[in-house]
Amino acid sequence: MLNLLVEMRGATAAHLAFSIGLYLIVINIVFHLRPRVATTLSVGVCLTTVLMTWQRLVKFDDQTILAITFLIAATIITLLANFRHDATMRHLYLLILREQIRTQDMEQANQELSEISYTDALTGVSNRRRFDLEFELACQNAREQHGVLGLLLIDVDHFKRYNDTHGHPAGDACLKEVAARISEQTRREQDIIARIGGEEFAIILRDTSPEGADRVATRIHAAMQAQWPQSLPPVTVSIGLAIMAGPSASSIMQAADTALYEAKERGRNRTIAAALAA
Repeated sequence: MLNLLVEMRGATAAHLAFSIGLYLIVINIVFHLRPRVATTLSVGVCLTTVLMTWQRLVKFDDQTILAITFLIAATIITLLANFRHDATMRHLYLLILREQIRTQDMEQANQELSEISYTDALTGVSNRRRFDLEFELACQNAREQHGVLGLLLIDVDHFKRYNDTHGHPAGDACLKEVAARISEQTRREQDIIARIGGEEFAIILRDTSPEGADRVATRIHAAMQAQWPQSLPPVTVSIGLAIMAGPSASSIMQAADTALYEAKERGRNRTIAAALAA
């Protein structure tokens, strides 16, 4: 700026005012500095111009008056443009921020709705809807990858009698406790635990072995034998276990259901494994 003024000291007032006006346009509009910075620089430019050209300004002829008027107008107009642009950008930023927040809120709400629609309201494990989706997908993956899929069907023994004897509130509390104890015995994230009926639960075991599935069932029985809260009479469970390579959903479900029925027929509180099928 100083170099410009030094070089322009010999120029006409109109030429000088025009050059300074262009400089103001650059710093206030093109660079879009912050209003406070733009105001400080504009005032500094005007004061520096006055100081550097004072000897010419004191003549105060028509050309000088026109140049001063142009310089003041250029300063005011460019600063107003700067302020308006800054206000517009701030408003635009707030609109974008509001939309981002709204989008995040909608995504969170959708996620919560999705969790609600796939979660059993009483026990907190997956519901039948999610089980059906995950079970079909697990069977399809097992067929495509020639993998093995395990399924445990778990039924709370004599639950109708439990409800009739202790009341439905106690029955609901019992189901919550059973679901919690079952959940504690599955240690892999890919395993799905679901409540698929009133007192019936299921566990989908991906990429498992007969021994691994049997260990899960054994841990579940042991968990039911552990001490229960004093307010809840303990229960036992019967488990039907099926392991199949590349199964269809109907075949492995039928095998596990048949095994569960046999476990009940043999006196309950036990696991019966269906024959390994390909």
